[in-house]
Amino acid sequence: MTWFLRGNVTNLMLYPEHSTTPRPIPASNFESIYRLGDPQTAIATEYLGQLDGRAYLRITSIPVSNPKNHSEKIVFADVSQFDKSFRDALPPKIFKPL
Repeated sequence: MTWFLRGNVTNLMLYPEHSTTPRPIPASNFESIYRLGDPQTAIATEYLGQLDGRAYLRITSIPVSNPKNHSEKIVFADVSQFDKSFRDALPPKIFKPL
């Protein structure tokens, strides 16, 4: 299953899973998701930090029609793949795995 975000971002694909195991995503997707902040959709993002050259995000999806049926996943991307300006702007937070 593939999800597409609607609104200010187009052609951004998310691959939902019901797992808290971090999974890789392309650096360009990570940057777009990180910058969304409040995209006026039912998707919330939280920057979790960096560990071993990777940056992590928690993505929570909440269906507007059924808010109790939300899902959460953790994704990561290699920091070396980010543009320098984006990489330098990330907060120096250390990711602590569950």
